[in-house]
Amino acid sequence: MEIKKEVWQDYLYQKVREQLRSNYGKDMELQVHKWLVHYKNDCLFLYNVHGLFNDTPTTELKDEQRNIGYKMTADSLIIVTNLSTSYVPKIVAKQAIQLICDYLQDYLPLGSVVTLDKKYLGKAFTTDSIQQVRFVITQRLACIPNTKTFYQYGGIVYPVGQIDAERVLYFTPPLIEQVQHIGFYDDIELAFILEMKEELLKAKGYQSITFVDAKKREQAQQVIEQRGRY
Repeated sequence: MEIKKEVWQDYLYQKVREQLRSNYGKDMELQVHKWLVHYKNDCLFLYNVHGLFNDTPTTELKDEQRNIGYKMTADSLIIVTNLSTSYVPKIVAKQAIQLICDYLQDYLPLGSVVTLDKKYLGKAFTTDSIQQVRFVITQRLACIPNTKTFYQYGGIVYPVGQIDAERVLYFTPPLIEQVQHIGFYDDIELAFILEMKEELLKAKGYQSITFVDAKKREQAQQVIEQRGRY
């Protein structure tokens, strides 16, 4: 039986709402829902919004596609649409973005080939003379032991392949510049991703490396390096 995308999106989105309601109450959950629902089908832009929480000079951002503006203050994320202006506490907004991205992020199937942003690969590769850095996706939801974090993807260099047993690069969706090939997928693939999300996010309380603090990110990187990977 075919599993329709809108069905599993609705199912996972309800998981997000349930957790926000449990943590912050019904009124706050409803307020956040009016914002988050715009990203239920495509949450990629929210990675940019999450960047506002970091210590950077940028405090404002505009989602031109949805006509939603964002401004960061000391304690709130201000969200401006054509119809309203909302003030969401920073702690709530951060978790809301983490939850919807971790739960509703679409995953490319195994065997997909992607081009990655070179500026983030300096520690792993000498990229000055390379026009494109392409990877074949060989892992999804790759857990980092003892950290309760995961990378969305792991991959190997195209066209070289896997040189030795442990040479895998882990990366996150914002690092993907272009999808050059989509691998094989079917309902078994979708069922696997749904099951993994439920197990990691709901049952075990994991979150993707994108949304953890610097200390936990450094810890995860040390674990990877100790295992001989990039």
